[in-house]
Amino acid sequence: MNKVFMLFVLMTTSLFSKGLIEDTKFRKIGKEWRFKKAPEYDYIKKPKVKSGTFSVKTIQTSEAHLLSLSTPVKFEAKKKYTLSFEMKAEGEGKIIVQTRRPLDPKNKSRKLIVGLNKAPELSGEWKKHEYTFEVIEDLSKKDHVALGFFFGVFQGEVALKKVSLVEVKE
Repeated sequence: MNKVFMLFVLMTTSLFSKGLIEDTKFRKIGKEWRFKKAPEYDYIKKPKVKSGTFSVKTIQTSEAHLLSLSTPVKFEAKKKYTLSFEMKAEGEGKIIVQTRRPLDPKNKSRKLIVGLNKAPELSGEWKKHEYTFEVIEDLSKKDHVALGFFFGVFQGEVALKKVSLVEVKE
């Protein structure tokens, strides 16, 4: 009986856990989501957002961080989080998914990875990706942590949807 009760408690808390990303449909690019591109990507006027799906097409590769989509997130040390999203990517190269913060507040170009650093397997069909990670570093309130998708070393067309980031309740 105790096992059934514990299972019920775990299921209900995971169902009602609040997502850490407010704009899961990419409606607020420029506010909640930041689309950043280096001058060599000026041919991309703006990414497409339709029916909750973000997509961008590249015709070249560069450094990963020179073409990215990111959103701020708030983490606590010693806690686990699960990121899930669906992605479709037709092309060559890789896409990197990271949670990171500036290494030095005075030099924001240098970043420190905070918990997640993955290169998902790419597919021309929609594929769900899910990563559970732990934030080990003690973060202060002034740390500007962001979840980022980095497209700079990918050439082709990529689409994202159903992005979710939740704290894992133990």
